[in-house]
This record gives sequence, structure tokens and C-alpha cells, in this order.
Amino acid sequence: LNIPIKDFYVLRISWGCNQNCSYCATKKAIGKHRSKEFLKCIEEYKQAISLGYKNIYIAADDIGAYGQDIGTNFITLLDEITKYEGEYNIRIEGLSPPYLVKYIKDFRRIFKRNRIKSINIPVQSGNQRILKLMKRYSNIKNILDSIKLIKELDDSIRISTHIIIGFPSE
Repeated sequence: LNIPIKDFYVLRISWGCNQNCSYCATKKAIGKHRSKEFLKCIEEYKQAISLGYKNIYIAADDIGAYGQDIGTNFITLLDEITKYEGEYNIRIEGLSPPYLVKYIKDFRRIFKRNRIKSINIPVQSGNQRILKLMKRYSNIKNILDSIKLIKELDDSIRISTHIIIGFPSE
């Protein structure tokens, strides 16, 4: 994307991770998942829009886990923030496959608002055996079905991923 970085507002909604991937140091370095207060996220989001930001980049170490520790969830937050009027787009960074699959049906109403322009889904590998060794979500069929549904709902949404090459025994 050829969008200058100054045109992006990064809305950090949480820190840490609850997953237990075999290779990752995030949980050890940052700790267990901690969500930013829901109303604080909404307030920060509205402020970014009022300041004229056109691209809101929603970020977290384990974005799909947002809210589990404070009695809400990522879909509730996403549903709320996409209701605001204005000319802006949303980019979601790091929606782990288990949350993609869990929330895929909930995305239907949110995608109809035409705010989500990009989703990064860190799949890490296309091989079920390797994913299991990584202690990652390994149902590749569910991941692919969910991505296909996203593209059916809005084929303009940009999908990206992270792939690890050279995992032991690969």
C-alpha cells in the first residue's frame, strides 16, 4: 500500500498473549493478554477520526483475544467502532486463525459497513503437521473456508499473512 505512515493512526487495544506457540517469546517477554479498557478504546478511536486520520490500524499482540479479560470481545469492539460516520478505513493486524474461525459469522454485519480494508492473519504454515508442532491452530480447511467467506463478503479486502520458513523438521 502506498499510504504515508503519517496517514495511519495506530490504535493499540491490548498487550500480551494467551496462546502457547512453541517458538514464540511474546508471552514470556510481554506477559499474559491484557486488554485496554473498552471505553478508552472507543474514545481514542473517535479522537483519531476527529483529528482527520483516514486509516485506523488496530493492533495488539493477540488481537482476537481482546476483551476476554474485561468481559467483552474483539467483535463487540469492532462492531462499535465501525458504526462511526466519516471517511476512514480500518486495518486489522494479527488476527490469529482460531479467532478468525471463531468470529467469521460475526464479521458479516461488520463488513457490510465497508470500513475494513485489510486483515493480517498470521497462519505461519500451510502444513497441518508443522502447525501442530508449532502449537498453532491447525485446521487449514477452516482457515481457508473463513478466508473464502471474507472474500465473498467483500472481495476488495486485502488479506495478508506471516509464514515461518525452516521450522524444525519442515
